Amino acid sequence: MKLSVVAGKEAAKCGVKCFVELSTGAIYKPESTPSEETAKVKPWLKLAKYKLQAENELRKIPGYALYLNMIP
Repeated sequence: MKLSVVAGKEAAKCGVKCFVELSTGAIYKPESTPSEETAKVKPWLKLAKYKLQAENELRKIPGYALYLNMIP
């Protein structure tokens, strides 16, 4: 998680126009059907817990939220 946040902050500081952080579908509650972006979040793997924490920290970086959900 720390690496993602440090990289995101450094990218913002350097004026990078697009920083991509890959997540995992394992942050969503396990269901028998595919999850939507708006599905209930319930990470069920240790990696998923860290990815969700990283996403939440990256959202705090000024300008980061401008790029959320731009990719369909």
